Amino acid sequence: MAANNWAPVVLKQAGGYWIPLVGWAFCAYLLIDALVRGAWHVVGVGAPWLLLIAAVLYALLWRPALIVGTGTATIRNPFVSYELPFADIVDVRIGPTVSVQLRDGGGRVYRLTSWNAPGTPKRRSKDDAQPDSQLLADRWNAYEADRRPEPVTRRLDLPPTAALVVCAAWSALSLVL
Repeated sequence: MAANNWAPVVLKQAGGYWIPLVGWAFCAYLLIDALVRGAWHVVGVGAPWLLLIAAVLYALLWRPALIVGTGTATIRNPFVSYELPFADIVDVRIGPTVSVQLRDGGGRVYRLTSWNAPGTPKRRSKDDAQPDSQLLADRWNAYEADRRPEPVTRRLDLPPTAALVVCAAWSALSLVL
């Protein structure tokens, strides 16, 4: 049973918010500019590529996160998400990247790395605050494991994967037509 009942917290790098927003705004500007100028050939050839760029920004920067709950953590990487019960976590390492060591049902230990979780900067002064990802380590340490490990759930995230495939196919088709 969990020691406390915490609300889930979504952790990601600061760049995971502003870089996609700037990229999406730039893509929208280019598309709107072509529409206003009436350059339909540019819209026809450029729109698939702009949508592909937008989908890549979503998949690689906006979507990935580390979600820390009461008794579980979720590592949401670009195309795959992992639901990690605290009872299966062996170690949490917070460096430039955040990684979690897990033990599966057979006793094998393996490591998962979170794609866009805020790690510790390479150059930190002693006065700097703890990284946001320290919350995972703190909650894991406070968690009282109940000796019954639950399986780690791994699932392919179809919407971003499908959107990226469709945009890539449309972009390739725009080269041919």
